[in-house]
Parts: sequence; structure tokens; C-alpha cells
Amino acid sequence: MLYHHHENFVLPLSHDEVVHGKGSLLGRMPGDDWRKFANLRALLGYQWLFPGKKLLFMGGEFGQRAEWNANGELDWPLLQAGPYHRGLQQFVEDLNRLYLAEPGCGNQTMMRRVPVD
Repeated sequence: MLYHHHENFVLPLSHDEVVHGKGSLLGRMPGDDWRKFANLRALLGYQWLFPGKKLLFMGGEFGQRAEWNANGELDWPLLQAGPYHRGLQQFVEDLNRLYLAEPGCGNQTMMRRVPVD
């Protein structure tokens, strides 16, 4: 883990993870809805607390069920459909606040200026 604290890198859950028949992150989680959302929260919590910059692709912040479609919109009405989607969105908001408030989360690592020779 020494490398993780001394290098600048991006930790993505990117576009490539949710297109071309791979399904959404939520859809790949095992179990019923309760377990799917719990597993997705665990994955996102691990990502946010791991060193490096974060990249979460569109729809991942509220648990979009459908695979991402460049010709369609995000399924924002899911936020009104029940507690799970809105709860996940709130969890990501809380992770973002924690990430900004705690220097140990690595939010300052890439902001340091490196002298150019």
C-alpha cells in the first residue's frame, strides 16, 4: 500500500463498466434490492476511502438500474420510486463531504504543486 500514498492516480468506476451489455453496477450486485444497494454502498465507500481521485460514471450516484445509453436520459424518476435510490444518492453526497473534510482521504494529494525543472 505504500505506492497508493505516494503516487497520483484516478480510481474509476467508469463508462466502460456500464455499457456494451455489461449492465449497471447495481444490476451486477447479488441478492435482493436490500443486498444490492448494501453491496453498492460498500463498493462506493471502499472507493472513496481508498487513496486516489474518484471517478463515478453518470447514474452510479443513485443506482441506475438500466445500462447507460448515450441516446437516452438518466432515470432520475428512480429517486422518487422508493428509499433505496435516494438513500444511495445521499450516501454519495455524504462521502463527498467526508472526502473534502478529511485530508486523510487523499483529497490534497494531487493538489500539491510539483516544481517543473
